[in-house]
Amino acid sequence: MPPLERRRAAVVAAIASRMVPADDGGAGPASEQIAAILFNLLLDGGSDLAAFGALRGLSEVRKEHFALGVSGRHYSRFGLALGPALRNVIGPSISSEAVPAWCDTFWIVVRAIGSSDQSSFHIIEGSAPDRTGFGPISNSI
Repeated sequence: MPPLERRRAAVVAAIASRMVPADDGGAGPASEQIAAILFNLLLDGGSDLAAFGALRGLSEVRKEHFALGVSGRHYSRFGLALGPALRNVIGPSISSEAVPAWCDTFWIVVRAIGSSDQSSFHIIEGSAPDRTGFGPISNSI
């Protein structure tokens, strides 16, 4: 995470610039604010998964995002902007494997926020991450 932390402001600005739609008319929260909120979500989710093998406090996150006006459209735009922003801002110091891993992490967290049973997401011991987002994570029923 150090390259992401060191370049936080630049990554958030790059994502925000890609999140501004032509048809929004300025309604709702500013793209920079939403990008910062979702970037924090990404870092917190990645830290939780790495440290605990699970995501914590997602029902509170869902409530906070609703109160702040974060919508599905924001998650989608952030998700689409994340990979290019990481490549452009961090450059060659981020590995080719790290970019899709961070993108996968974001979508895992977003899916878990929308899941009615967030406790069902956990790390499978010994599994290797892959580009689909389902390598190290399983949704056990």
